[in-house]
Amino acid sequence: MKFMLLIFRLILIFFLINLNNVSAEEIGVSWEFNEDGNAEGWSMLFGVSDLQVSNGTLKATASGWFPSFEGPEFDIPADDYGFIYIRIKVTGASSARFIWEDSFGATGIVSFPLINDTSFHEYHITVYPLEKWTGQIIRFQKFEIS
Repeated sequence: MKFMLLIFRLILIFFLINLNNVSAEEIGVSWEFNEDGNAEGWSMLFGVSDLQVSNGTLKATASGWFPSFEGPEFDIPADDYGFIYIRIKVTGASSARFIWEDSFGATGIVSFPLINDTSFHEYHITVYPLEKWTGQIIRFQKFEIS
């Protein structure tokens, strides 16, 4: 199996959707990895090894198929927050997806393509129109790369 190196600067930020003034933004939750050694509640699920946090970056090595992470718990109303922003650098993968959970245990999924090179790229993922983005969002069950 060919191994791929995943280097993340994972900054997940939710922005407020204001139908009257789209420029109004409010951060619902964010992870900036600004304390060395502190993964801020993110953990490896499978297909990942060597998790490290340093210099504002969460780094890991893909060691199997579909490397994935589990996110920490949080609590935001889906009606108020409708975007995920992430900054990531990845080689050897072409897509990623977030699987979230609401307060009733229901899950939703959003997938997006990745730029597969050696540079960091920012992704703005729209989730507010998705049918499963409702109620109270309480965590990312999985962030997966393929």
